[in-house]
Amino acid sequence: MSQIATAEPELHVVTNVTGWSQTRVNRLLEAIKSLEVDIESVPLDEVEATGWTTTLVEKVFELLTNSRAIVQIKAVKFAIEHGGVVNRDDVYELGGYSESRSLKGFTRPTNRATQTLRDSGDLPEDAEELLEPIYDMNVRGYQRAKGFRVPLEIVRLFSLI
Repeated sequence: MSQIATAEPELHVVTNVTGWSQTRVNRLLEAIKSLEVDIESVPLDEVEATGWTTTLVEKVFELLTNSRAIVQIKAVKFAIEHGGVVNRDDVYELGGYSESRSLKGFTRPTNRATQTLRDSGDLPEDAEELLEPIYDMNVRGYQRAKGFRVPLEIVRLFSLI
């Protein structure tokens, strides 16, 4: 008996832009294009392992708790639950941050914790960073991070639990 592969149904989003200025429409189209670039299309079961385990992620959470980096823990968990990405607005909400606050250095605590695991030999040197900023690749020079990404390898690990 043969099996027929079925594709996931497509989801289309329709937005009424009647009355919008061309500038606003262009901003919406750029945001959509930028978001499409951010979304990795690799199926989770095909993600390459670089050395992360659920135990190591929990160890990072422990290190982050000890360094009082609670918002980073919330951001990583949020990203894991949302396909690997947490956007800037969500970070502000998770941290209860004011609009004037900068996110410069936001990944420092996770980078230190990850490096601690590398230094101890628990995590391979070439393992991906736990939390990386997402930038618009079309913008040159300084810009604010649009959000943060966790490796799909980690999303996969927690999706199996």
